[in-house]
Amino acid sequence: MVTGNHTTTPGFILLGYSNLTNLQGLLFVVFLVIYMVILIGNGVIVLVTVMDSALHTPMYFFLRNLSFVEICYSSVTLPKMVANCLAGDGSISFAGCAAQMYFLLLLGGTECFLLTAMAYDRYVAICNPLHYTLIVNREVCATMVAGSWLVNIPVHFGQTYLVFSLPFCGSHEIKHFFCDIPPLLELSCVDTYRNKIAVFIAVLLFLITPFFFIVISYIKIASTILKMPSGEGRHKAFSTCSSHLTVVILFYGSAIIAYLSPKSRDSVDTDKLLSLVYTIVTPMFNPFIYSLRNKEVKAALRKLGVSHGLGDGDGDVAEVEEGQVVQEKVHGGVKMMVEGYHYDDEKIPHHGCQARLEIVAFLVARHQGYPRFGSTGSNLTSREHALQDVEKSKLEKI
Repeated sequence: MVTGNHTTTPGFILLGYSNLTNLQGLLFVVFLVIYMVILIGNGVIVLVTVMDSALHTPMYFFLRNLSFVEICYSSVTLPKMVANCLAGDGSISFAGCAAQMYFLLLLGGTECFLLTAMAYDRYVAICNPLHYTLIVNREVCATMVAGSWLVNIPVHFGQTYLVFSLPFCGSHEIKHFFCDIPPLLELSCVDTYRNKIAVFIAVLLFLITPFFFIVISYIKIASTILKMPSGEGRHKAFSTCSSHLTVVILFYGSAIIAYLSPKSRDSVDTDKLLSLVYTIVTPMFNPFIYSLRNKEVKAALRKLGVSHGLGDGDGDVAEVEEGQVVQEKVHGGVKMMVEGYHYDDEKIPHHGCQARLEIVAFLVARHQGYPRFGSTGSNLTSREHALQDVEKSKLEKI
């Protein structure tokens, strides 16, 4: 295609690490293994959080959506990287490059918002546990996830249009693993100031602003935790946030540096490494960081027959991560035991079992600093009445 005196190329060549000729076979194996780990690990998380009703809570609802996004995110880049290493050909069509960049921006922006929603979930759970299921209910969760997608769709379509409406002339070699805005702007024949301003605004709205809200959430969380009288409670409350914080640091840290740091010839290799962190490394470690060492997920895997050696599968006892919320059938009633506290069925005589279990967890969360909540779908009126009944009684120490 010809535009004035400028020629737009019919396609591009992704250089990646093509200069490491002797290592292409090794890179092929490494990228393929990483992609399989991402698919299996995040796929298992999606499966167990859908199949096991015990994991139908806000925390696992957000985690399920995050895992789905990670699968899509890595699928935009890794298959092409694997194919390039195998064939030794990094060519990609003009339309293919535009599609790859659009979905990378869309999925990356969606992940930013999902991580922010997860931070809000933890903030409410720790700072306002007694009203957790009233605030973070099913409708609110669905709205936050849908909004994470819908806000990003038109904005990044516009970003992609701005970049690919530019004339590209001369070299059409992209010094990157995938089609991204900064390396593509370097290939344009015209002034890209307008595009750089658009990129800065997008980074400010979709990267910096969510990160700012996450920081504010954790400042409030830390303030609440430090006021807890129990050292054990503080430790457990901090431990519930450590997984999310780790992923936030990996994802946001690498992405912010990659998009906001000054560009130079010397920064090309650094940008490549940083891009691997937020597009490949973070999705690969997410399942391990978040859930595969989680007792709730292990229990779900045991039920599905996926995990071995995790217990005897006794259906009368439900283990919950660290909080050790246990529900046992006792003479037709229910005895609740939560971290050394217990509450007998007769103390809450007229309300559903699920509501009773949630209320006990609420009370322990207030005392110990560890949030453990039941399904958002249980009857809110029953929960409110049960809460009033429990508040009138005394939680006994075993």
